[in-house]
Amino acid sequence: MLSVHLGLGVRAQDLIAQIFKARARIPLYRLATESCIILGHVRIGDLEAKPGTKMHGYIKIGEFPTGYLVQYPIMILNGAKRGRILCLIAGIHAMEYCGIETVMRLFTRIDPCKLSGAIVAVPLVNIPAFQARVPYVNPVDRVNGFGLGKGGVGEGSMSYIMGEVLFQKVLSKADALINLHGGDSVEENLDFVIVNETGETEIDRISKDMAKCFCSDYMWLYHADVTWIKDAGGNWIKTSENRKNGGLHKRTMIPTVIPEAGGSGKMQEGSVRFLYDGIVNVMKYLRMLSGKPAMSEPRVFHTQHRVKVRSSGFFLSSKSLGDIVSKGEMIGSVKNIFGEVIETVTSPVDGVFDFLMFHPSVLPGDVVMIIGELA
Repeated sequence: MLSVHLGLGVRAQDLIAQIFKARARIPLYRLATESCIILGHVRIGDLEAKPGTKMHGYIKIGEFPTGYLVQYPIMILNGAKRGRILCLIAGIHAMEYCGIETVMRLFTRIDPCKLSGAIVAVPLVNIPAFQARVPYVNPVDRVNGFGLGKGGVGEGSMSYIMGEVLFQKVLSKADALINLHGGDSVEENLDFVIVNETGETEIDRISKDMAKCFCSDYMWLYHADVTWIKDAGGNWIKTSENRKNGGLHKRTMIPTVIPEAGGSGKMQEGSVRFLYDGIVNVMKYLRMLSGKPAMSEPRVFHTQHRVKVRSSGFFLSSKSLGDIVSKGEMIGSVKNIFGEVIETVTSPVDGVFDFLMFHPSVLPGDVVMIIGELA
């Protein structure tokens, strides 16, 4: 667990225990608007950072019978002054490289002597997928997301255990969280930010303010995620509708944002800069760094519409990322290997073309693009 070591006498330790016990009774959303006291050294496992210093190392999770270690890389920047604990995680999807590079870059560039509070970062969560260059899942057990939204050591497989260790030792100790994502190896998307509402007014207000710190054109205020496919008659039918009522944000109950930037299995400098500048602005907003944060008023998506194809063949989009599309407008087509159009893809709603599965080879039921519906 993340603990604070002070090297003080028994009476002082008792007093500090009372301080932290009192702190635990403060509603979590207040911790992002009021200074929470960080006294002395910040320690995670065997890794310890003194005030005004930075440290990096690993948390051991376990090992295979062959002796192969499963561990998380950990970075700690412990500020010289008291403040908040901001957690950064990247690489849950290990081929979303821009977030990983951003966390590494922040760790090398931020001066802890100018920092109030602490940053605790896991730059790469899904190490097995990173080493194997596998998108989406942990290749060991094929789990996507590490069960972070519900807990799940009882599920037994490697990913759930890794997720619970991450939650218990790092995420549950934070006052605010930035969970960095992007387009995976076969995905392209606009650079934007996601906020999952908790139902707690102050937490949600701060999360939205943190999202505004990324100065993106769009913010997805997660209400629903709908999937569409055409029937044999060419009519759109809704195959699923996921309304977000659980997840990691409900477990932590702290201000949280999910920036989405970069894609295609590449490290795009513009997207790294988008993430880097956004995080620095969040730190200014949380008064961890001096200065006034740059903030914008993004347009808001309330629903993302996933568009599937019903045919197997060669898909080409007729639109570019960021294009405004109308319901019924042609946005792509599927051809057979002889070049004949066998399916015309149209938009099921009015919205913004914000996500593309860019590989042309498609199978029936594949998602090829996502349309963000504006509030």
